[in-house]
Amino acid sequence: MKKILVFISFFLFSCHTPQKEVFFGRYGKESEAIYMSAAQDLANGLCPRLEFENTESAFSLVFTESGGKVDENWLADFSQLVKKLSRGKVRIEAPCRAEFAPDVPGVYFTLCFGEMAQGVKLTPEEPLFQFEYPVIAWGSR
Repeated sequence: MKKILVFISFFLFSCHTPQKEVFFGRYGKESEAIYMSAAQDLANGLCPRLEFENTESAFSLVFTESGGKVDENWLADFSQLVKKLSRGKVRIEAPCRAEFAPDVPGVYFTLCFGEMAQGVKLTPEEPLFQFEYPVIAWGSR
């Protein structure tokens, strides 16, 4: 009887296929590819220089859907993706709303990698991503 239960458990477990994580599916395939590219650059410690045809419109979706602020769910997914792509070595922390201009929404966040950190500004207008200050020591926690 135990052998049958073990076999059935093994069979059911082997038949279960893990679902692929979808981070930005609701924004469309083209926008998803742009967000993935930006996350990959940040995971490598680079400021994203996105030169896709519809980059601005893809990022404007992130801002306009939530009334001029960055969609918190998008930012959480984006942060999770950066961490995943860097294998946990890079993370986004301390996102905060900032007034860049009366009609330009935006957010600042800290890109942390090891003991170092970099301030990043994200807006729906060019340049979308901008490193705000030189790399600083983040300090251990």
